[in-house]
Amino acid sequence: MEELYTDGIQKDAAPRPSLWKQAATYGIFYALLSILISVIVYATGSMMSEPVQYITILVTIVAVILIQLHYRKMLGGTISYGQAVGIVVLSLLFAAIPVGIYTYCLYKFIDPGLIDQMMLNMEEKLVEQGSLSQDMIEDYLTLFSKFQTPGFMGMSQVLNLPLTGLIIGLISSIFVRKVSPDKIFE
Repeated sequence: MEELYTDGIQKDAAPRPSLWKQAATYGIFYALLSILISVIVYATGSMMSEPVQYITILVTIVAVILIQLHYRKMLGGTISYGQAVGIVVLSLLFAAIPVGIYTYCLYKFIDPGLIDQMMLNMEEKLVEQGSLSQDMIEDYLTLFSKFQTPGFMGMSQVLNLPLTGLIIGLISSIFVRKVSPDKIFE
């Protein structure tokens, strides 16, 4: 018969990984990957490219799934739905801080002209659509420009990244979760 400690864990069982430590590790790796991709995109002059936006979303989805699968492996092969969602949200919360700082530095110090380029790009798209008058486009751009500051853009990364992780994690956790056979009917 197996010997158990008083808390029900086997004496020879491997210690469970710390959620916070794992989330911080995954978050740092994701932040580095995200910043590296951003630097490459910036260096190639593709910041406003639509395909780049899709690639970024795809990278985030793949990263979320890899985080969940690796954490499941660290937990001994099983992970609940809540654990799978939780590790992603915490990981991307840890990632959001360096990504937000990088975003702030990019728009404040590295290339302040990017904000103007974004505004011109947006104006071109609005004119192409042809559904708004020139006055409405100018009003829209004036309003939008109030939110296009380096500080706001950096802070939006800090808020949006964990939210994005939550949305993707809620969906991917359905497929990643794996219940221990002895807990199936609990």
